Amino acid sequence: MLGFVAPDGEGKDGLEYSLDAELKGRVERLRGLRDRSGRLLLSDGIDDERALAGHNFHLTIDQGIQFVAERELLSAIRTFEARGGSVVVLDPHTGELLALASAPLFNPNDYRNSDPASRRDRTMTEAFEPGSTAKIFTLAAGLAAGVVSAGDRMYCEKGAMRVDNVTIRDTHPAEWLSLSQVLAFSSNICAAKIGLMLGEGRLYEAFRRFGFGEETGMPFPGEASGTLRPRGRPWVQVETAAASFGQGISVTNLQVALAAAAIANGGQLMEPILVKKVTTATGELVREAVPRVRRRVVSESVARTVTEMLVAVTEGEGTGVEAAIDGYKVAGKTGTAQKADPSTGRYSIDHYLASFVGFVPADRPVVTIAVVVDEPMLEHSGGVVAAPIFRKVAKRALESRGLIPRGVARTDLDELSERPDPARVAYAALRAAAGKKPPVQESVGSGPVPKGKVRLPDLTGLPARRALTRAHELGLVPRLEGTGLLVSQNPPPGSIVEPGASVTLVFEPAS
Repeated sequence: MLGFVAPDGEGKDGLEYSLDAELKGRVERLRGLRDRSGRLLLSDGIDDERALAGHNFHLTIDQGIQFVAERELLSAIRTFEARGGSVVVLDPHTGELLALASAPLFNPNDYRNSDPASRRDRTMTEAFEPGSTAKIFTLAAGLAAGVVSAGDRMYCEKGAMRVDNVTIRDTHPAEWLSLSQVLAFSSNICAAKIGLMLGEGRLYEAFRRFGFGEETGMPFPGEASGTLRPRGRPWVQVETAAASFGQGISVTNLQVALAAAAIANGGQLMEPILVKKVTTATGELVREAVPRVRRRVVSESVARTVTEMLVAVTEGEGTGVEAAIDGYKVAGKTGTAQKADPSTGRYSIDHYLASFVGFVPADRPVVTIAVVVDEPMLEHSGGVVAAPIFRKVAKRALESRGLIPRGVARTDLDELSERPDPARVAYAALRAAAGKKPPVQESVGSGPVPKGKVRLPDLTGLPARRALTRAHELGLVPRLEGTGLLVSQNPPPGSIVEPGASVTLVFEPAS
């Protein structure tokens, strides 16, 4: 996302390239003298040399969520021996991008020795066939046009249906399914039927309204627009059927996230925001981004109906149960798309794209997340490969907003030291045997955590590895003093800090 800078100071990729003119400042010829230490003494000219410096760009990226998104994406790529992937996290109500994770990675300080493919930000520059995640938008279009209604049941042809000279098949053959079950069991046949009832023109226009086939307007070089139609002609019947379940069209992960956010926020497609504000080197505000609605894509009632149906995907026998989070209703959809093989012109039987897109909490969404994993080899279904990444990133995003699962009591910070944590119990016993009192840190603060902030937990008594892991999960920067088990931390437990803040952890041997 950030890109890199060449030795001559020129931005060469990512934001460094697209914002280069404003980042590097300006050059002016000034008359003056320098003293022996090299300081510039001006007889006349500017009062503050910082006025020549470039602007500062303040991004919407949440450092803690970005960290977890990158970590979980890389972990899944290693686990399933995948080629790469991407994760997009955004606020569905404002369009602010909270994380843009892309893999494989590269070292921007040594970009000459990196593979150009690893330098691409896959969230925006890589277009792919979305597969079953497109069924969300096909169903929404069908409900909006009135060709189906929420209480309908559809005949699924027992798992096979001919369209022109092509047989469309379902992974989970069935006879009759409700519309919720169509999404939960990811029926290609029923999605194709909805698309054919809409017809080529209305399905195409619906996809366009959701933002597919056009750039999002991000300040980023090389953004892909994706492809809907073959150039110069409309879809034929089999292409309409295929597009309904995400084959024969291409999208970017950012487009999918924004389209899903339109369902989450009640039917409005938002403009994405990556640069929150721009300031001069001396702190004056140059410009500030505000949320903007590109257009309404469906009504609030249709968005609400689709949301309720998407919850079924992550519950019961749905394909996305691995995305479920205890205490929350999660709305989402899995995708398992075969990749086209350029050498044969057919779909590969070995190479897939595993994906998941969703939002949480389903009734009052605070975050939308889209995950794509490219060519996982050990398992290829979106429910197994991509859904767990969604769950782990979503839990971090919810935590950063101070949200806890419904039905789970909020822990009193003053009582954290009394938890029966095995490490703390063992630590207390060791200190008691040594004739020492267990350390107790007074917790400060209570009440809700402001949006974008983090409340520090009590880490007293934890070993260094556990304390470090916990700090990193919260997006904090730990600074260690001593060895052994943790006896104090600064800021103290209960403090509310920004993600990325430094926390000092003091350890001492238990003996």
